Parts: sequence; structure tokens; C-alpha cells
Amino acid sequence: MSNFAKRLRKLRKENDLTQEELGKKLGYNKSNVSHLESGRNKPQLDVLLKLSEIFDITVDYLVGKTDHKNASRISSEDVSKEQLKKLKKLFDEFDLDYIEVISEAKEKNLSPKEIKEIIRLSNQFKNLLSMQN
Repeated sequence: MSNFAKRLRKLRKENDLTQEELGKKLGYNKSNVSHLESGRNKPQLDVLLKLSEIFDITVDYLVGKTDHKNASRISSEDVSKEQLKKLKKLFDEFDLDYIEVISEAKEKNLSPKEIKEIIRLSNQFKNLLSMQN
């Protein structure tokens, strides 16, 4: 069984979905999901993208390229104390608020999704910094 097949089955079960329920979300039937989970069928790109949205994970995780379900999520294990000190200094030095970040992002023609991601990551950094103090 491929990494994808194992991970798909695990994600479906973790999210308390039956094969039929997941199939409905994908526009598939139960047997299509069963074939994906058994490794009999390989997923098309559109299915990978839809699964990443359904489970809020990266395609890289689904296909086994990484063990991090969402690569853009940051935990305290991912950042050293020295890096946190540098980040804190940057936050203090620039003292940016959300309005400034959004204005800057719009000037650079970032999408609303990209802006949300910047804000989410900013909050994660701030949370990590506060845990270190």
C-alpha cells in the first residue's frame, strides 16, 4: 500500500468519515474511495487538491513527501530559542499591526488567502514568542 493510500485511510478515520461520506465530498462513490485507499487507483491532481482542502493538509503530506500535515504551521519544536529571539527583535523593531500588513500585502497584489496566511503565521510567531517569555 502506498503512502498516499495509508494516509488517506488514516485521515478519513481521524475525521470520522465513512468511505461513502468522503466520496460525496469528492464527487465519488464509496468504491472509488476504497480503490484509492487500497492503492488500486492513483489520485488525479484535482482529487489531491480537494483532499488537501477537506482535511486542511498539504498535498506533500498526502503523497508522503513530508510528515508535516501542514508545512506552514509552526510549532515550538520547529524554531530554536535563538531564532525566537531574532523574531522577537524583528517584531519589536518593526512593530507592524494588521492594517499595515494588509495594506502592504494589497500593494503587492497578494490574494485574500495569502493575506490570511500571513496573519495566521504572524499570530503563530507571536504565540511562540509569548511562550518563551
